[in-house]
Amino acid sequence: MGIKIENTPTQQDTIIDELLKTHGKRIQPDEMMARRARNNVHAHWQASVAKQHQQQKQRKTFVLRMAAAVMLMVTTGFLVQYNLQNNTTESIAHSLYVQGEVLISTDNSNWQLAQQGDLTTLLSPGVWLKTSGDSYANITLSDNSQLRINQNTQLQLMSQSEIKLLNGEIYHDADDVITSMPITISTSLGNINHIGTRYLVNKNETSLQVAVRNGLVEISNSGSKKQLQAGEKINIKASGEQQESIVLAYDRLWQWTQTAGQPFIAENKSLHDFVSWYAHENGYEIDWNQQQSRTKRVKLSGKFSKLTKDQQIKTVFLSTKFDYNINQGVLKIL
Repeated sequence: MGIKIENTPTQQDTIIDELLKTHGKRIQPDEMMARRARNNVHAHWQASVAKQHQQQKQRKTFVLRMAAAVMLMVTTGFLVQYNLQNNTTESIAHSLYVQGEVLISTDNSNWQLAQQGDLTTLLSPGVWLKTSGDSYANITLSDNSQLRINQNTQLQLMSQSEIKLLNGEIYHDADDVITSMPITISTSLGNINHIGTRYLVNKNETSLQVAVRNGLVEISNSGSKKQLQAGEKINIKASGEQQESIVLAYDRLWQWTQTAGQPFIAENKSLHDFVSWYAHENGYEIDWNQQQSRTKRVKLSGKFSKLTKDQQIKTVFLSTKFDYNINQGVLKIL
């Protein structure tokens, strides 16, 4: 209405009169109409309150259900994680390479022939393994090291960190281990722990022999400890007598480990790869004669599994423009 209100009594009265004239006088309702109005308002208020309570109840029920669902999910997740952690089978080995007749047993009484390939499920904690004459085994352990087993050998894979040698001869190549956890070779005449090395353990009823090709091992025997370095060998008799000697990395002592080793796979490999592998297998040092980069460019193909190590190196070099010479443990590229 465009009325400006000033703070004076005369103007306020004038404004009130004008408003009454425009909207008419206020009618006073009778008692019955007032009661009905109050009842209607009260009923509407009760309905509104009841609706709010119902909405609150529904929201509370929804929250409780969501909370229960979350708890169920958390509990289920915990149980799944618990089961995964507690039902995981300890893996001692990745694969087993067999030559000849190799037997496996879970009780040292009932034996079965081992099959070539992945036998992780069979090589579980506590399993027994033995080789007969002219038989060898090569196990890739869970830490990526290789355990080579000579003929007429019996041992038990106790765990990821312990191998029990009853009799015979084993060779442990730990140059490519992926963990820092050492493996203990336990025998009745002493225990052997390695520190990043290649070494040989030979055990029979009367003596224990340990030879180190490279690296370091520690032998625990009758409460005492002794360390052997590369090129050292010790023979411990059941009587306690010990005899130490020198052994070369290319000594004939290691020769059987080549037979027990896996063959070189030539596919997608270079001459450099082959020379490195061959020298490692035989305990040789390499004199590249400034030919390293050139040998990396020479690619190989074919299979050598039926050839001896000597036949392999002769065959490989005959197919290239290079030559080689082996003298006093040094493989030189010509």
